[in-house]
Formats: sequence, C-alpha cells, structure tokens
Amino acid sequence: MKQKKLYEQDRKCLKTIQDILFVELAMSLNTTVEKISKKITNMINEQAIS
Repeated sequence: MKQKKLYEQDRKCLKTIQDILFVELAMSLNTTVEKISKKITNMINEQAIS
C-alpha cells in the first residue's frame, strides 16, 4: 500500500512540474499552454513511432 501511495505522490508531483513548465514555455514563446501540450505530445508520438 505504501508503495502505491508513493507512486501516486510522484505522479502528482510530476504533473505539477509539467503544468508549471508548460506555462513557462507558453509565456516565453508567446503561445498557449494547449499548443505547447499538443506539440510535445506530437513529438513524443513521433519518437515512439520511429
């Protein structure tokens, strides 16, 4: 049970970090968080295919 809780804490922490990073990228690139998210998702998917 403790192991699962640790994983959940890690997931929440990483999600928070991702949210902050996407906001910072969007501000610095003068775009939206949604566009940043889509671009990164597409990049990940392209890497998975190749």
